[in-house]
Parts: sequence; structure tokens; C-alpha cells
Amino acid sequence: MRSVLSHPFFEVDNIAKIFAIIPLVFQNMQKPFVDDEEQRLAFAFFQGVYFGKISASDFNSLINCFNKQIYDQLTQNNRIIWYRLSSWFKLLQNWYFYFSGNKPIQDKLLEKIVDYNKYMGFSI
Repeated sequence: MRSVLSHPFFEVDNIAKIFAIIPLVFQNMQKPFVDDEEQRLAFAFFQGVYFGKISASDFNSLINCFNKQIYDQLTQNNRIIWYRLSSWFKLLQNWYFYFSGNKPIQDKLLEKIVDYNKYMGFSI
């Protein structure tokens, strides 16, 4: 996917199809990610934004929408849901560092990272 989103001839005709990848990956998750899957997924979407295939506002909308979706699942009290939340948090962290030159996106990511820490009881 990383190569697709950064390819100069790739045109995003339907951003919803690209954004559906993250919920699909997380929905199919049956165990914690290993081998830095979050980092690779984060980098692919970062490249999409960096190369202008995904707008910053669309990317921020994706973050808001999926963040709500992942927290809404926590009522199910299922271990896999907690794995998904943990992987989402790692994805947010990776994006935070990749977007170090894009303050509006980085601010949105920091907001979600802080929310996670509050939810987990890690903030003072």
C-alpha cells in the first residue's frame, strides 16, 4: 500500500476506499500485531498525505472517526478489542513522529494520544 499511495500516477478517486483499510485491518485482527505492522501502516498513510494523495482534513477526519469507533467497541469487554486499542495507540504514536512537520495533524494526534493516556489512567 505504501508504494501505491506514494506513486506519482496514483489518483484517489474514492478516499473512502483508502480509509476503509484501517477499520478492515483492525476488524480482522485476532491477536496483537508483531513486527512493527503499526509502523508500516502509519508510514503508508503518512506518504499518502505527504505526496498529496490524502488531504490533511480528510486524514484528520479519519483519525476522529476511527478513534470513536475503536473506543465504542470497548463496551464489548473482549481481549481482542483491547489489542486493537493498543495497536491504535501505537499507530497514533507513529503518525505523531512522522507528521513532525505538520502541526495541525500533529496537534490532532497529540490530542488522541493524551485522551488514550487519560483513559488508561496514565495522566496526572
